[in-house]
Amino acid sequence: MTEAQERWRKPGVRLAMVALIGVTVYFLVIFVKQSWNLFQLTREVYAKEARVAQLTAQNETLEQRLGQYMGEEGRRLLAEQHLPYVGPGEGVVVTVAESGQSPTVVVAPAANSEEALAALPTWQQWVMVVFTPLAP
Repeated sequence: MTEAQERWRKPGVRLAMVALIGVTVYFLVIFVKQSWNLFQLTREVYAKEARVAQLTAQNETLEQRLGQYMGEEGRRLLAEQHLPYVGPGEGVVVTVAESGQSPTVVVAPAANSEEALAALPTWQQWVMVVFTPLAP
């Protein structure tokens, strides 16, 4: 046998080669794992940036709506849309909504206006007289 072949037959050289291969595989696995983590984190950063852009656009829209409602006319429109304001001679009719929907508020002529009372049958007029509380 030649001298090169004799060197490889020594147990220390083989053990060193196996250890070197093992360490190389170990670092290769760590590198692949860290590369995969970097890919996932980058993807997560892009998703978060998209969500921030979406929330920024939504915030701008809400700020525009707030600006519309800051004036006197805007406050009046907001009150008409969301508050059951009753004017003189009007009444409020609230319809019960299904789950997930908001109730509808309709301002209708008051039940105690003269026209509405005249249209009711006599027995309903008597019921209203007996059971309707007096207004202050």
